[in-house]
Amino acid sequence: MLLAKKESRTADVLGLLVIALTGGFAVYACLEFTAWWQSYLALMIFYACFNIALFSGIKPAPWEGSIVFVFFLAVALIYIFLFAVLYQRHCLLDIPTTCATYSVLQSPFNGDYLYASTVVFTTLGFGDIVPKPGAGRIVVATQALIGMTYSATAILIILGRSGWYSARGESAAQPILIDREHAQVQTDRFAHTSKALEDMSTLLSALSTKVDTVNNQLVSLKRYALWASFALIVLSFFAGMALGHKF
Repeated sequence: MLLAKKESRTADVLGLLVIALTGGFAVYACLEFTAWWQSYLALMIFYACFNIALFSGIKPAPWEGSIVFVFFLAVALIYIFLFAVLYQRHCLLDIPTTCATYSVLQSPFNGDYLYASTVVFTTLGFGDIVPKPGAGRIVVATQALIGMTYSATAILIILGRSGWYSARGESAAQPILIDREHAQVQTDRFAHTSKALEDMSTLLSALSTKVDTVNNQLVSLKRYALWASFALIVLSFFAGMALGHKF
């Protein structure tokens, strides 16, 4: 069981490492790459690795639910910020403000793009800010889809498989995890039990043979007793005749 827990924790660490690396690459791409599709592709890689790592490796314990919630909230804010940077640097939204000037060290961030990114990610869609044709619509539609699936992913991971089935009013089959040590103990116990049963079978077989032998001896003694009784009767008859007794 300890080995299984250790392997699970190793998978968690690797998953978080993959998320950190791809997230760092997405941040760098959105801040430095000049073509919008390059930053867009980096965000897609980040989101794909994020979901694969969560569903394949990270399985939080019940007491870690609050930590996972904060983690998902932080990642959602990162997504909103990166898409806002993408909108501003490449002028993808129809906003009457200066765009394509955002830099971490040189110019401030425009709050209108952050507001628009938040509205799109949460799929509220007030309609006061619209995307530009072409690349703008592609990025906005993609962010809206990511926002919807992100919420579903958060629910699945935070509640866990058993909690998800419980919320649906169903019962999930609990997997049985048997580590090697426990399996070896069960194998040894089965071997000892099998040996004891074999010894008992041998003992019963010996007792059965002994009983059959004693039974045969008793039958022989019974025959001998009958013959002896018959001989005594005959001897008694002749002895009575010899002594002059009449029967």
